[in-house]
Amino acid sequence: MALKSKKSTTCKKKSNCKALRKLLGMSQSQTSFSNLTILWVNTNGVPKQTSANVFAIILDANNNPVGVAPFDANGVAVIAEIPVLTTVSYKLAINMEGNVLRSATIPSNVEAFVVIG
Repeated sequence: MALKSKKSTTCKKKSNCKALRKLLGMSQSQTSFSNLTILWVNTNGVPKQTSANVFAIILDANNNPVGVAPFDANGVAVIAEIPVLTTVSYKLAINMEGNVLRSATIPSNVEAFVVIG
């Protein structure tokens, strides 16, 4: 016996997307997250197990800190100071006890960012 799939909520044509968003009560700019969310994963895509002393530090273009948050045990940090979608690019430093473990540039117009490795 074959299982019937549920109707898809994806669309291929722009006009279909607009109709689908209207049907679902979604705006075009609706996001899943309310604040910038950083996910740190290993090379297999599995979230890093992190401790309370690992932080995501967000810097502006002038290297001034604009947000900081600890990673939870599952490699997730939510930057409360930065709403989404981001309007500018940021620099990210993953820091543990004063040592930068990873760094990256977060582009503008995102709500989440994944660091691999």
